[in-house]
Amino acid sequence: MSNLFLMLKQGLKWILKFKLQLIIIIFLTFIASSILTISFTTNKRLKTTYDQIVNNSKIKKFDSTYQIVVGNKAKPENGDPLFVPIFDFIDKQFTGFNDDGFNNFNLYFNKFYGSETLLTKVIQSDEFKKIWTDNKNKNLFLKDQKDEEVSKTQENFDFNINDLLFSTMVDLLTKNDKTISNTVISKYTKTNPNWYKHFLKDNKPYTWLEFLKNKELINKLEKQHPEELKTYYYSYYAFESFSQYLFKTIRTFIRHDKWEKHKDNIAKIVYEFLFGIKFDDNLTYDLRNKYITSDQNKYTTHFNKTVSKTEFDKMMFLNQNKEDSFYNDIIEKGFKGILRPLIVYTNQENNNVNIEKVLQYSETNELRGFLSGSNVYTQDVEKLPEIFKNNEFVDLLVLNTNPFLNISNKASGFFTNNTDISKSTTTDFMITAAFLTHHKLVASANGYDLYIRPEVIFNDPITKKTFRIVNISDQNHTNYLVLNGNNSINASQVTISRQFAKANKIKIGSSLNLGQAVGLVVSGYAVDTYSFFPTSDPNVPLPKSDSGGLIYANNKTINQIIGQQTDPSNNDQTTIYNFFLIKKIRMLI
Repeated sequence: MSNLFLMLKQGLKWILKFKLQLIIIIFLTFIASSILTISFTTNKRLKTTYDQIVNNSKIKKFDSTYQIVVGNKAKPENGDPLFVPIFDFIDKQFTGFNDDGFNNFNLYFNKFYGSETLLTKVIQSDEFKKIWTDNKNKNLFLKDQKDEEVSKTQENFDFNINDLLFSTMVDLLTKNDKTISNTVISKYTKTNPNWYKHFLKDNKPYTWLEFLKNKELINKLEKQHPEELKTYYYSYYAFESFSQYLFKTIRTFIRHDKWEKHKDNIAKIVYEFLFGIKFDDNLTYDLRNKYITSDQNKYTTHFNKTVSKTEFDKMMFLNQNKEDSFYNDIIEKGFKGILRPLIVYTNQENNNVNIEKVLQYSETNELRGFLSGSNVYTQDVEKLPEIFKNNEFVDLLVLNTNPFLNISNKASGFFTNNTDISKSTTTDFMITAAFLTHHKLVASANGYDLYIRPEVIFNDPITKKTFRIVNISDQNHTNYLVLNGNNSINASQVTISRQFAKANKIKIGSSLNLGQAVGLVVSGYAVDTYSFFPTSDPNVPLPKSDSGGLIYANNKTINQIIGQQTDPSNNDQTTIYNFFLIKKIRMLI
C-alpha cells in the first residue's frame, strides 16, 4: 500500500514538474483526434454523396468519351471529324494523296470509279432522267433565266430528287442490297430495323410534302419515336445537300456559250457533262466524247506524292501547273462523273515526278450541310453568301438548336433570312441538329448509345465571372440531383452549384442577371454526375467558386442567356459538346 502511495506521489510531482509538456501533448492529441474524426466524417460524407450522384446503378458507365469545342474562338484542326451528311448513305470516297485524306472528300456518280452506290443507282435510273428533263424544271437549264423564275423551279427539282433518293434507299435497305450494305445507314438499320417503316403509306414512302402536311403523324412521332423522326429528317437533310449541290452546279456552268446550239437538248447535255453517263444514244454534240467517262479518259483520283514519269504519263487530270482556266477546263473536259476534278502542280527529278500541290473544284459547301432554306435563288457562284466564305464549320454549330427544327417548307435549311445574310441569327441554323444526329447514327450503328452533353462556357462581361452552363434538358444518362430547394420548372428559373452559391452568398429565391437574361430566379442548389467536381472552366484545374460557377438550365433558358447573337464575334462564349459512348447490352447483328 505504501509503495502505491509513493508511486502516486512521485507521479504527481512529475506532472507538476512537466505540466507544460503534458498540456502540449494533451492538446496535440486532441487536435489529432479532431482531424481524424473530421477527415473520417468528411470522407464518409463525400463518399456517400459521390455514390449517390456519380457511382450508382442509375447511371451506365461509359466506354469512351470525346469532345468537340465550337464557337467564335474555336478553330477546326486536322484531327476534327469530317462532316459530309451524304457519306452516311454511301461508302466514303476520297481524292488526292493516298496519305492525306482529311477534307479531300469526293463523290463518284458512275461505276467507272468503283462499286455501285445509292447515288450511282439513282442517277442512272429512268426515274432520275425523267425528273432531270421534266418540263417543270426547264427554267433551271436556261442560261438567261431570271433568278425569280429559277427559284420556282428549285423546290420542285430538289424535292423530286430527294424523294427518289429516299424511296430508293428504303428499297435497298429492305432487300439488304450490297449497294448500301457497307454504310452507316445500313448498319443503323440492322440495329433499328423498323425505323423507316413509320414513313411508309401503303408500303410506299411518303413524299416530303405529303409527310409535312400530316401534322397528326408528326406530333405522334415526336412523342413516341423521336429518334426515328430525327433519322428521317437527317436523311432528307443529306439528300437535300446533294440536290442543292446539283442545282447550284447547273446554274454555275450553264453560263457559257459552248452548248448554245443545242438548247433543245441542253438538260441531257448537262447530265452527261456532270455524270459522264450517256443519257441516250441519239444525242450528238462536239464535246460528247470528252464528257462520257471511259477507262481511257477517266480522271485519276488517288496517287502518291512521288511517282515514276511513266506512271504519271498515264494519269488523267483536269490540268497541270495552271489554274487560271479552271472553269473553261471543266467546260472542255467535263466532270466525267466525279465531284472534284483535280489540277496538280508538279516538278520532275530524273525519272520521277513530284506532285507538290493539288487543287480541286471546291464549290461544295452544300454537301457539308450548308444549305439554303430560302426559295429565293441565291446559289449563283458569283453571289454565294459571305457566310459561306468567311466562317469555319465550327462557327456555325450552336447550342440552341431544336432537334425537330428541320420541319420547314424546304426539306432543310441553313438560313431563312435571305434579305440580309449577315444578320441571320444562330436560331436560323439547322446544321447542329443534323450534325448531332450524325453522331448518334454512327454510335448506334456500331452498337453504342450516345449521350450528348452540351455545355456553354460563358464569360459574363458585367460580373466578370465565368459560368459553365450545363444543359439539363436530357437527363437520361446523368444523375441530376437538387441538393437544396426545388428543381427549375420554367425558363425563368435555374439551379446553381452549392459552392458558387456559398462563395457569393446567393440564397435560394434570389435573382441573377446572366448574359441577356434578366431576373433569373435561383430555385435550388444542384449537382449532376459530370459536374461533381465544381470547376466552371475546363481549362482551370482547380475550382474557383468566387469567380465563377455552374448553372443548370434547359434549352429555353440557355437561349435567353445567349440571346440572338446577331454578331457572334461579340459574344465571349464557347460551346462544348461532350460525347459519351455507352455500349449497348445487346446488339442485333
